Amino acid sequence: MTFRWRSLVGWLGCALALGCSSVRTDEGLAMLDVTASADVAPFTTARFSVAGLPAIPAHEVPYEGRSALKFGYYLPGPNGVVRVTGQALSASCVVGVGTANVTVQLGHISDAVPLVIQPVASTDPACEMSLDASADAPADVAVDTAADARSDALRDGSQDTGARTDGPTTRPDSGPPACLVATKACTGSGMCCSGLTCGTTSLGQVCCGNFEAPCTRPGGEDCCGQLECINGGCCLPATYSCTGTSCCAGLVCGNTSLGHVCCGNAGAPCIRPDGADCCGALRCVNNVCAK
Repeated sequence: MTFRWRSLVGWLGCALALGCSSVRTDEGLAMLDVTASADVAPFTTARFSVAGLPAIPAHEVPYEGRSALKFGYYLPGPNGVVRVTGQALSASCVVGVGTANVTVQLGHISDAVPLVIQPVASTDPACEMSLDASADAPADVAVDTAADARSDALRDGSQDTGARTDGPTTRPDSGPPACLVATKACTGSGMCCSGLTCGTTSLGQVCCGNFEAPCTRPGGEDCCGQLECINGGCCLPATYSCTGTSCCAGLVCGNTSLGHVCCGNAGAPCIRPDGADCCGALRCVNNVCAK
């Protein structure tokens, strides 16, 4: 299946006025109003992805954050809530990130949802070195070339000839390298502590937990993909699109007016007046799924 996107500057008004005939019945158009916080480091590109749905490719568009960007993401079914992540890129380094939950309805354009890109909590060490190198290099070279020779002569009492006079230096065994805990930037799952994987959250590519992994962050930043942190465990809450058994406790992967989503059977708590968080023909009556 081919997935489409469009930067909608100048196109949005036409789409809304004409009913956007280009929206097919097998896809929905998720609308985003993208802005960047003023304290995000300078960047040139925005990358958008749908967390937890690797079959939908990420897309990059030129964007520097100086003004609002209207972005449209054509998404396939099923209907339901998906989380779109926006990342600010300086070269290949992620310097900002933001997320937005969008309700997908096939054949329809969603209401525009704000997505605000904020500075990342931590930057990959390799990126920090790369970003700092151009500013630090001239000063370092000037200091090193003049000062190092003088300090060597003062320490040794003579000009350094390059010959070693001491024996080989041995370093104490420091043991295996420490692993990365949840929410720390990573490039591979082998870097993460046991029970975690290197995946995508609202913080970018970080160590995170899959279904039923323990978590502590109320915003779900330590849970991978679409998963949220509910009652100390990573899972999918009601109305989130599902394909298996990753729904939160008390929910099942069933059908509602939104499509194939996590929902509650009879007696499960609910909050949606339209009953979209209750399975099948159940309604939400006094915050309980019932017939």
